[in-house]
Amino acid sequence: MHFFRFKKIDEVLVRNNRYGVTFNNLKEKLEEYLVEFGIKSISDRTIRSDFRHIMELYGLEIICKDGYYKYSDPNASITNSPLSSEDAEKLQGALSILKQFEGLPQFKDIEEIIIKLDQKASIKGQARPSVVDFERVEQLTGLEYLSQIYESIIQEKALVVDYKPYSEPKVRMVFSAYLLKEYNNRWFVFGVQSEDSKMRTLAIDRIIEIECSTEKYIDNTSFKAAEFFRDIIGVTRMEGISKIDLHFQLSKPRAQYVKSKPLHDSQVVLKDSKSSITFMISVIPNNELMSMLLSYGNDLKVIKPIEYKNAMREAHRKALDLYN
Repeated sequence: MHFFRFKKIDEVLVRNNRYGVTFNNLKEKLEEYLVEFGIKSISDRTIRSDFRHIMELYGLEIICKDGYYKYSDPNASITNSPLSSEDAEKLQGALSILKQFEGLPQFKDIEEIIIKLDQKASIKGQARPSVVDFERVEQLTGLEYLSQIYESIIQEKALVVDYKPYSEPKVRMVFSAYLLKEYNNRWFVFGVQSEDSKMRTLAIDRIIEIECSTEKYIDNTSFKAAEFFRDIIGVTRMEGISKIDLHFQLSKPRAQYVKSKPLHDSQVVLKDSKSSITFMISVIPNNELMSMLLSYGNDLKVIKPIEYKNAMREAHRKALDLYN
């Protein structure tokens, strides 16, 4: 309600800023306006308090000359006044974070707003380097396709995609995209290939070319992101692979890090000893899981299931062979 009063007071002052307006006349117009909100009267004290807040919040000056109130600056208004230094500093901090997403498809929709806000914030605030920095890979290929894929999802338009897997020949497919997801500094798109109506996960950096398709977009009737990612680490969910209860032991102090930042939502502590912690996660095995566990080197030991323990042992053996 404060803002609506400020807005009406400002409107009256701007309209009468050449000669000014008496306090009673301003109060009358303000009460006429507030009737719409079910308020029949307002005290003189409240109006004078609003004067002070307008001057403090918007950096304006309201003067009274011969019983007539007006802005000291004939061009003043809360709609075009600069931000206070404190507000500008806060806004610049928020803008510096938003600008970290420059180049992403979602950023395009708010880029013009950010430019306007940046200009507003720089009137009284001093530019400063960002104090928040997100992890990014500037040289990552395929980012130029993000906007086109994003628009195809929003507009429900099919795409023709030329795609080159790492170890297979290039393929051309008609693709209906449902979801863009970032994992480990790489972008992936989830959707259905029209040729067989099967779900596909495409790595953006393996896309060679994209163009619009004249074929009908296949509506998403079954892919639910929350369910798809619930039991996996990363982005790969293999068909026909069952979930396992993976027990692993981590030596301290690295175990404390994993305890505070779980590898998976299902993580529980089974045993906490002086030198190590034993955890359990319930997940569907995939390459991302194996890579994550291997990244802990000799600090981590898989206890069970035995099949996965043997797979980890073999991965470490092959790594050791590289140095022999």
